[in-house]
Amino acid sequence: MNVIAFILGTIIPASIGWLTIRMFERNAPVLKNTERWILGTVMGTTLTMYLFFLGESIGIMKFSAMNMLLLSIIFLAVLLWFWLRMREYWKADSPDVAKSTSIKSLPTWIKILLSALAVLTIVKIVTATILLVGSPAYLDDVYKNWNMRGKVFYVTQEMHLNSESVSSSVIDTGVYSYPPSVPLTKTWLASLAGGWNEGLVNSPHILWYLIALALVFFFLRRHVNLLWSLAGVYGLSSLPLFLIHGASAYADIFVAIHVFAAVSMLYNAIKAKESDIRLSYLRLSTLFAALLIFTKNEALLLHLPTFIALFIGSLAWMRYQSELSKKETRLIFFHSIAVISLVLLPWLIFKWSHGLSFGNAHEVSGLSISWQPRVLYSVYLNTIMEGNWSLLFPILLGLLIIKWKSAFLSPLVI
Repeated sequence: MNVIAFILGTIIPASIGWLTIRMFERNAPVLKNTERWILGTVMGTTLTMYLFFLGESIGIMKFSAMNMLLLSIIFLAVLLWFWLRMREYWKADSPDVAKSTSIKSLPTWIKILLSALAVLTIVKIVTATILLVGSPAYLDDVYKNWNMRGKVFYVTQEMHLNSESVSSSVIDTGVYSYPPSVPLTKTWLASLAGGWNEGLVNSPHILWYLIALALVFFFLRRHVNLLWSLAGVYGLSSLPLFLIHGASAYADIFVAIHVFAAVSMLYNAIKAKESDIRLSYLRLSTLFAALLIFTKNEALLLHLPTFIALFIGSLAWMRYQSELSKKETRLIFFHSIAVISLVLLPWLIFKWSHGLSFGNAHEVSGLSISWQPRVLYSVYLNTIMEGNWSLLFPILLGLLIIKWKSAFLSPLVI
């Protein structure tokens, strides 16, 4: 039953995500169908959990399997109906995003090396999966913020925010002001299975790890050949900290996918040569930025303001380069405001009405801004001396020095 629940609990949000992404692409499909399904699996999960949150918040449903299935299927049916009506007016084919070079054309020694690295990566992923689904939640954040909150939602079928009807040791030790996307995903799977199972509710995290690798591959294939794309994916998979988060039920990879999707689509928009393709990427970028809000508090405080600055700067640059007309700039600007507001405003209203904080472990309003004398030393230790990042930052710093013109004088930077 757990396998069926995982498949059903993944396919429904993935279908919602696929259709939503396709709607935002409109007449300019910029993603390959496989890429759209992969990206839709994560974005559809966030969007579906947001619908569950809205439904429970306004009092029209509880977090029961029947209610969640009914709401998700209704929403899926509406999206499908709209897509069926519009697909005759929209282009059906996606562009060929791949650069030249195939596996067959590579030298034999490179094929052997790639095979060895692939086997090593598969072994690491299988080991991480066994540890993830075979172990109960024991890490502090996993237990307090994600699994326990999800189990409370599952048992009570309500979104509890304090300890009024639940033991204070369960709720008050976690950050219950976090958006409930990750806990609700666990509630959703457990409800479909008819029982709480740690392996089942932890399984999405390794899936998100694989999705992150796949999205990096698709992004690189748009800009470099196959060999460099595979090298980039292996480099990411070899980072110890990244694998740790993939093998643990943390939410950071879930957040990272949203950040990467929003920023990479913005980058693709800047690089696009055609107006309709550029606008399609910009619409997708704002969609992913909007869903990012509903992942963690850090998204609202750190990631969204940074994205907005990048987005406005990119629009100004494209307008300056005459790549966007005044009308297109105005339309995409107000479109982005509308899309982001659809998630931002209900979540802000909910937080304010329930007195929820905007911080992480501490409320932001009670903090003061001051210089920490050992912060640079801490950054140095974490970046260079610890094993979190392997050779990532030394290589990055070296490339910034060697390729300083490309790094600092590129139009994308200016």
